[in-house]
Amino acid sequence: MDANMLLNRIESRLSHIFREANQCASHLARMGAEQIAEQIESLVLTQAPLSLTVFLI
Repeated sequence: MDANMLLNRIESRLSHIFREANQCASHLARMGAEQIAEQIESLVLTQAPLSLTVFLI
């Protein structure tokens, strides 16, 4: 295997790893946003309105 072929394979692998990392980051961000939304919804349903105001400030 010559150097150019090796570099192409490495570049391809790094590109693949980068795409997978971006997908993981996006998924984790969605999970975090959903968790925050669930916490706020729970707070709204179970706490007095004044408590929500204090929480948001």
